[in-house]
Amino acid sequence: MKKSYFFIFIIFLFYNLFAFPLCLNQPEISEKCIDTIFKNKEYNLVLQFINQANFKNKTKKTILKIEAFYLTSQFKQADNSLNYLPKKLKNTLYFRYLKIEIDFMRKRFASTLNKLEDLKDDYPLFYYSKNLDCKIADIYLFRNQFDDAVETYDLCLKNKKNEISAFKRIIALEKKGLPTPDLLPEYLNFLENYQFSFLKKKIVKKLMFLKQKFNIPVISSPFFPRWFLLMKKEKEFDKLFSPIYLNTKSPVDLMVCRYLTKKNRLKEALKIVNRALTISMSKHDLYKYGWQKYRILYKMGKTKDAANYLLYLSTQLSKTSSDRAIFFAAIVFGEMKNYKKAEKLLASIVFREKKSKYMLMALYKLGLFYMLDGKFLTAFNLWSNYIVSNINPSRYFNGKNSFKSIFGFSTYLDRLNETFIFLGENSKICFSNPNQCGKIPFRFVSYYDFLYYHNVQNENKFSSFKDYKFNDTLKKLWKKNEL
Repeated sequence: MKKSYFFIFIIFLFYNLFAFPLCLNQPEISEKCIDTIFKNKEYNLVLQFINQANFKNKTKKTILKIEAFYLTSQFKQADNSLNYLPKKLKNTLYFRYLKIEIDFMRKRFASTLNKLEDLKDDYPLFYYSKNLDCKIADIYLFRNQFDDAVETYDLCLKNKKNEISAFKRIIALEKKGLPTPDLLPEYLNFLENYQFSFLKKKIVKKLMFLKQKFNIPVISSPFFPRWFLLMKKEKEFDKLFSPIYLNTKSPVDLMVCRYLTKKNRLKEALKIVNRALTISMSKHDLYKYGWQKYRILYKMGKTKDAANYLLYLSTQLSKTSSDRAIFFAAIVFGEMKNYKKAEKLLASIVFREKKSKYMLMALYKLGLFYMLDGKFLTAFNLWSNYIVSNINPSRYFNGKNSFKSIFGFSTYLDRLNETFIFLGENSKICFSNPNQCGKIPFRFVSYYDFLYYHNVQNENKFSSFKDYKFNDTLKKLWKKNEL
């Protein structure tokens, strides 16, 4: 233990020795040395040695002292040093504003308010850009002039969002007292507008206080859904949950259902959603509740029930919502290795005359299920027809990614079966004997290249590939070998 303390002492000693600026060890301390220390933000050292330094310009020395005093919170000394500035310099915008800041920190509020009014008249753009109404509001709050403080905070926050001023505004509304039920909307607004604020925990505590002391908000309140989402997000709802929430109505019941699903209380969640689905509702609401029921069934491990429910749901919904239900039902059947059922459902989306927004995603998955079912040629032929057509991927959900994957798998199958329809004769020569490629540019090694070489058990061919930028030469080669 003694040795470790000794080493800590040595490290501490040498750190301070080498951290001390060498220029301060000179017989005469230069102006440049003080400038360097100031730039390094060692303000206490500046104040310690500045009087020993030789400055060509005494005004510059005074300015550095003022700023160092201010930045080390020695406001009285900074204020005294301001008196040594030339009058013309002292009346510039910079030093007028610095004087306001110093007076404010010294709680000389009458002087601060007068100077702020003068600054507003002389430099209105600067005044509003610095949002100095907030500073006036802070003074009213300190003086317990709560109504004036709230009114001025409103002006300040209208100009620019400021989480500290928004929080102080709430303090002014509370009149520095306890949270009150009538301020519930203010607390919710703060959490919604400043969700990353370091002050949100203080607001959450106020909401917890209201709920525990006054049971505010009640379930029937229009503020309850907002309160519920925010408390769930802040992970405080667990402390407040009670059986009363199991018998709520729309839209709260769906929120509770989602909460229970996330907590793996699936039977309770399923009971809530089933009860809700017995009531007549719009297709929009049916989509939300129905989709939640699918998620619960799937999470319970009842995959077949989940898939069949989606098929039923698709008959109750319209257009895109119906297609989404069919698409995900097909995915679930595919996960169950019921490829025939999955293929039939996806084909109903792909081959429809009026194209669905899910067409390209369904096309990609349909080809994959053909491959999983051992129908590689069917998958290749299916995808090939769409690759050579003038299809616009951006018209479909996740179209660009789906089309990119379709193209990648098609070229993989093209190469694996040595048809080289898309890759062309030049690629055929390269893949069979890379040394014969000459100056023909190589494709960048992709996932599908790796998949091909893995399947032919010849991963060492990666060494023959080089990275390149997709240039005109390669474009012409691909165009030449197009179907």
